[in-house]
Amino acid sequence: MAEETGVRVRKDGTITFADLGGVNTYVVAYEEGNFSAETPGKIITEFLDRGCHASPPSLRKTEEGSSTVGFSAYFRDVTDAAVEVAPDFIYNAGFVAATWVSTLGAGADVTTFSITYAAAAVDGGAIQTLVFDHCYITGGSFAEGDPSTTTFSFTSAETFPTTT
Repeated sequence: MAEETGVRVRKDGTITFADLGGVNTYVVAYEEGNFSAETPGKIITEFLDRGCHASPPSLRKTEEGSSTVGFSAYFRDVTDAAVEVAPDFIYNAGFVAATWVSTLGAGADVTTFSITYAAAAVDGGAIQTLVFDHCYITGGSFAEGDPSTTTFSFTSAETFPTTT
């Protein structure tokens, strides 16, 4: 099968949070279209022979990195006890804190979520997704403006996202 020819743009993506088993889900509304993800992959160490490269080199996978995810959304609510709102994922507050279960389990010390970025089908192609599992908040911010925005930064406790 050939690579798709349809190019995706920021209007084609959706960001969805899910808890353990996907019982609760939240689709981020009114996001800026600046979703970004970094996947550093495996950490490779080269073992030198008396400070020199061997031929072939002696390379070993010694560690794994963690993927990171970030995006901004337009600010609408600080928190809500009756329904999910975006800042609840930063502050672990409101409906999210009361009803969502960490992807690590109910008794987990760290609250984690699954974050899915889905790129819509374009020019007859297929919907394609990146799923980042076990994401925990590493930073969030609020900026007043026209419009006001909330920025999210997450780290996934997985080296690579799942793709479809």
